[in-house]
Amino acid sequence: MIEAKNSKKFYTLRNDIIFKNTFDTKKRLKRLLEETLNLKVNNIFKNNTELTVENIKKRKLIKCHIADDDTCEKLYDEIFEIVFINMDYFERVWYDGNIKKENPFLMLLAAPTEEKMDLISGRDKFMEELSDKVKRLNKDPDILDVIIEDENEIIANSMYEKGISQGIEKGINQTAKKLLKMNMSIEDIAKATGLSKKDIENLKKDI
Repeated sequence: MIEAKNSKKFYTLRNDIIFKNTFDTKKRLKRLLEETLNLKVNNIFKNNTELTVENIKKRKLIKCHIADDDTCEKLYDEIFEIVFINMDYFERVWYDGNIKKENPFLMLLAAPTEEKMDLISGRDKFMEELSDKVKRLNKDPDILDVIIEDENEIIANSMYEKGISQGIEKGINQTAKKLLKMNMSIEDIAKATGLSKKDIENLKKDI
């Protein structure tokens, strides 16, 4: 087990594990979706791979994604109306000091610190309960162990992917150098390797 009880980092609702353990009931998810998407949610259920257009065409189904990029739009497929919510935007609003004009639930999700969670959740009993749940989760050693293990896995995967990328780049460069030694034209090497002509010219200097 990873030692986590000395961790001083406060994990907000932007953390996937904190989010899932905070919105762990249909009641909480229902309130969140109704407030943020401005619609009436009749039911929440786990994804069923057997869903087809025929057996659900009388319902309106929504799949909601919270994204950390510039995407903030609705897409459609045969079954779902897919809503993407850009949380980076709401986080930026905190630093602009314009929080009163924004959706309080999305602002609670984007709140970057414990103090700012308290600021946005004040005077609303439901949001205060959510904020308190986040604080309790941050003191739960089992939850912290899972979060830290997840973070370590992400770091390890990132380092692995970086190593693979560097290895591929090195291999391509070596191939380009061999082709240069065989007097192949820069244009043909560019087509074969995907490197730019400028990159190949630079490699030529090292031969």
